[in-house]
Amino acid sequence: MSWWVVTGAAVVVVVVAWAATGWLLDEAAAAKDPGAARVEAIKTGLGIGAGTTGIFALLLAVRRQWHNEYDAVEKNLTELYTKAADQLGSAEASVRLAALYALERLAQNNVRQRVPAHARRLPGRRSGG
Repeated sequence: MSWWVVTGAAVVVVVVAWAATGWLLDEAAAAKDPGAARVEAIKTGLGIGAGTTGIFALLLAVRRQWHNEYDAVEKNLTELYTKAADQLGSAEASVRLAALYALERLAQNNVRQRVPAHARRLPGRRSGG
């Protein structure tokens, strides 16, 4: 995460806490016991700031979880591909055939990793027609 995102989040937390505390202090001035109301206003404003910080921490945890899940899926895909590619070098024909089926299944189930037909370049073919 870049430094400007963290700085922006800190600024948002400070602004929200400051605005909430200022508004609550204005409301506390009209109370019957202004001293106690001011203390409660400050406690509530700081609580709002802490809650805002908690929201940013929750968003950070969700982002981290998404990245971890994505990395796990990519690692699993790589391991399956590597294992199938290793099996292609087997001396047994049945193992090589199973590797081909495994590679085909990987290709069918992972559309995102396919190269579009218009982007393929065949060896010996000139570009530009």
